[in-house]
This record gives sequence, structure tokens and C-alpha cells, in this order.
Amino acid sequence: MPLGLHAIRPKRFAIIEPNRADIERSNRQYVLNVGKKMGSYPPQRRTVSGYKRTGNYGRGWTAPGAVRASAEEATLVNRVGYSSYVGGPWPQSGHDKGERQTREMHGRGWPSITDVARAEKKNYVQLVNKALKGRPG
Repeated sequence: MPLGLHAIRPKRFAIIEPNRADIERSNRQYVLNVGKKMGSYPPQRRTVSGYKRTGNYGRGWTAPGAVRASAEEATLVNRVGYSSYVGGPWPQSGHDKGERQTREMHGRGWPSITDVARAEKKNYVQLVNKALKGRPG
């Protein structure tokens, strides 16, 4: 059986020059999506005290200055004083006490920023890939 040699030709690939504005838009959209999910409230349980929700926590995710984004990074901040106790990072994320979601709030169904950000990661990857290909979404 004769042995044949064939030249291996590498596939052509395009050099991508990402548009910084598209990447910034993707980063901003990601944190806006996270903020929207963080601002949704679980069903309220009946309380003996008759407590009614004010809506301050939910509005804190969309307040002016809550979102900052650049091509390098994006931040989402809720400046409501108790927000870290309601939807802060879940304890296993390594944050000190007082900077994390309480077990009671987790048990009542409040989303943790850690869980929401991780769940939105798939969408973020798609946003960035589109931006890198010059098709921001």
C-alpha cells in the first residue's frame, strides 16, 4: 500500500478588532439584566406586624449611579443600606458577615447577587461574542 503525503493547510481566520463601545454596551446590558432580576421581589409572607414593602430595595438596583460600565468592567451597586442583607453574596462566596445575604432572606426566596450573576453569565457570554463579531445585541 503506497504512502501518500498531503500538505496540511491551516484554516484562515479573521483578526478581530473589537469595538470598545460594543463591549461596553455588552457589559452594561449584563449588569442591567442582573439588576432587573435582583429588583424582582418574591411573594410576601404574612407578618404579625403587618409590614408592607416600600419598594426601596427594588428601586435601588435601577437608581441613578447604580450601573457603571466600561469596556473593561461593569459594576452594579444598590445603595440601600440593608441591600447586602437581602440580596448580597451568599455566604459560601467568602464575604465577611454583614456583607452577605442572611439565611432568613435566602429562605424567604430573595435572590442572591451571586446566584443571579452566575445565572446571567450564559447571556453575558453571548452578548460579548456578538460584540466581538461586530454584531452587538
